[in-house]
Amino acid sequence: MIANLISRYSFALLDVLTVSDYEITQDSDYNGKSQVIFYRKPNAEEEDFMILHDEGTGYQGIIDSIERAEDGGHYTLTLLEMPKLFDQKLIVANEALLKTGIEDFIANQITDHFISNVDERVNLPYLTVTAKTHTPVAAKVPTEEGGIYNLCTYIGNALTNYGIFMDCTITQQGIDLVLEKREQTDLKIDTGVSELRNVSEIYKVKALAKLTVVWRQELQQEGAEPADPIIIDTVRQFFLKTDRTITEDMEEPDRAKGITDTLLIQAETEAEMWQEVRNQFKSNSYQHKISFDLAPTARLIKPEDLYIGHTCKVKTESGIKDSFLSKISYSSKHASISISLGNMKVGLIEKLKGVGQTR
Repeated sequence: MIANLISRYSFALLDVLTVSDYEITQDSDYNGKSQVIFYRKPNAEEEDFMILHDEGTGYQGIIDSIERAEDGGHYTLTLLEMPKLFDQKLIVANEALLKTGIEDFIANQITDHFISNVDERVNLPYLTVTAKTHTPVAAKVPTEEGGIYNLCTYIGNALTNYGIFMDCTITQQGIDLVLEKREQTDLKIDTGVSELRNVSEIYKVKALAKLTVVWRQELQQEGAEPADPIIIDTVRQFFLKTDRTITEDMEEPDRAKGITDTLLIQAETEAEMWQEVRNQFKSNSYQHKISFDLAPTARLIKPEDLYIGHTCKVKTESGIKDSFLSKISYSSKHASISISLGNMKVGLIEKLKGVGQTR
């Protein structure tokens, strides 16, 4: 495997090395850390980019650390995933773009803060970003106090909640980012076949069934100062039905069983409030994680189908579930590929009705 090292600031090619060993990890939270070993000192620094390429294998990452072995025999570089380039807290702005598309909002934030920032010293002029699709949503950006949010975290949530991918292509001219909601064909996975080894399954039901919402609206009274809005709090209750729809009818006979929660939602419109309610119920899941090793001779899953966020239908002893590839790990020392499937969305009506036991 060959490694190309590229400067973060000038985008110049700094070095080309042969990789001795590598261990690559990617996950849906973009917290995967990879390691690459060289037998000579690389001409690079922390925050520079690395491209790994070989037949059938490719990876792009950001250098997080460079460590020299005590005997001086080799150097270990730890890499972060490319979306960590945007691991920065920002003050939310231009939220209205969400009505056009989540992709448009993310592209705007990358442009304003990393390409066309008024502070030119922080700009990365070799970056381009394109919103290829447009997925409108009636929801505000989740923020901390003061309207602060993390852009990398938001990009990760866009992948897991809405299936919006950020594809990164590195060329000689720069880094091209494309935001796109992909049309996917579900990957079919049967955990009982011999190609899957060391299968591990963790299973536990946890479903939000009742949500009490304090809907806070800030209304501007005519003639009043902007700093003195009228605050109106409205309490509403929402219930999950066994068909996974939402009702406000407390007497609904098909209410699902599960936990209750209370949430403050600040939203100007009822549509925005409803979107956040749907997001809360949508996050319902089994704590149902499956991991396995894929044999190197496997024909069940093609190499091009192994990417984070790929939706799948997985057959286990407990039935067929909807999920997605949430973690992929592979290394030069092991022929097999380790795969994890993320928390699976609630998919069995019987579980919502309270039938069956946690195991």
